[in-house]
Amino acid sequence: GKMVKPEARESARKEDLARSCLVTVTNNIASIAYLHARLSGINRIIFAGSFLAGNEICIRMLAYAFDFWSKVCNNYSLKICYLFYYYCVDKQILSVLFIF
Repeated sequence: GKMVKPEARESARKEDLARSCLVTVTNNIASIAYLHARLSGINRIIFAGSFLAGNEICIRMLAYAFDFWSKVCNNYSLKICYLFYYYCVDKQILSVLFIF
């Protein structure tokens, strides 16, 4: 709401705008995933991919959003899992880390 005012847009830092966009996208991903899981009767969601690798802000926002939605939607709680994988081309090593 604040960015409607021209003076707020002028004083906004690029870092703040980038973080705001990241939080917005992450919240949208979480709400869509939560609602689809609930409609499908799924109680565990696995997030994987390079978007989350090393992105602590997104991981925290996903956890916060799922906690929020579980409280709002009659305590329908889900287990969130993260799958991180790293592939080193030179040594042809695949590293997988699965966090519950």
